[in-house]
Amino acid sequence: MVVFLATIWVMSACNRDLSSNEGPQAPPITSNAQLGALNLPYRKAALILTGTTFPVALSRKLEANSVTFSLSAHDEVIEEEQFEYSEAGFRLAGASGESYHPPIPLLQFPMKVGDSWNWKGIINVGTIQRTATANIACSSDVLNTAGGPFDAVLVSVELIMPSGAVEPAKRRLRFWFVRGKGILKREFGAASTREPLTDQR
Repeated sequence: MVVFLATIWVMSACNRDLSSNEGPQAPPITSNAQLGALNLPYRKAALILTGTTFPVALSRKLEANSVTFSLSAHDEVIEEEQFEYSEAGFRLAGASGESYHPPIPLLQFPMKVGDSWNWKGIINVGTIQRTATANIACSSDVLNTAGGPFDAVLVSVELIMPSGAVEPAKRRLRFWFVRGKGILKREFGAASTREPLTDQR
């Protein structure tokens, strides 16, 4: 009986050692520069609106604590992505005609892949205001897109809004950050996606 119990103890100790050494953990993310959050990832983009792809130019306006990415065609701005940044993190302030108050935190430093957090605030669409909450999660992903595949940090935002029905309305925003490049791809629900244009010549 003593030998049996000793064997069980040794096996459980070995299992604990193996589980704690499954592989090296990625170092924490501590700055916007690590993921290139402020970078202009490319100049030619594909803007996909409800399934239709439009080639557009991507440009960046960088200010003291904000960065705006504009997607334009024929000298007309079609969409803008507005972010605020600081040493504490990187936040979504507005997109696709919506603004978020306070801005939604996409990166919070220090953070690790696998972290999650919440947001509560107001979504403005023109003169209409809606209260909302969000569940935000960070994970690793392989992004298959033009020039890829890329190892990416995927930040998913599940927006939850009152709908007047029993079930609330939900919408998912997703951002793929690639180290040294920035936001290589983003999705604003099923309506709007921005990714690299296949032909980058």
